[in-house]
Amino acid sequence: MRQSGRRVSAWLSGAVGLTLGLSLLAGLPAYAAGGSWVATLPHQSVPASDAPLRDRPLEKSGQIGDGKITRVHWSFAVEGADVPLRAWLCQGSLCVPLPASSGSTTRFQGHSVADELRFRFWYPSTHGATGRVSITRGQVIVDYDA
Repeated sequence: MRQSGRRVSAWLSGAVGLTLGLSLLAGLPAYAAGGSWVATLPHQSVPASDAPLRDRPLEKSGQIGDGKITRVHWSFAVEGADVPLRAWLCQGSLCVPLPASSGSTTRFQGHSVADELRFRFWYPSTHGATGRVSITRGQVIVDYDA
């Protein structure tokens, strides 16, 4: 009889703990599932010019549903520049200046993950740039909430 009393007591303790744990979890806010998509920028040559060049939209990796951007990460390498290359990442009319060849931003936070992103580069001949620069190893990672 004593054994079965201990088992009942242990079972009740476990059930009370589980009930308490679930009730605490029920009070937490629900978070939407999210994801990321990655785009690779093909190697490209940017000539010295008087105005920024607009690149084609980045191709998303895989099927992307609806969602809101939380953070965007970028990276690229510049070869052959004799003056600094200027770069932006754009979505619609919002163009964010990129202060370095790699980094991340929350400036697109809340924007649709389905809308196009594109790089914009300028190798300013007005600042003494000559010839062309090469952009290599370009990549964008977009984090989003569904």
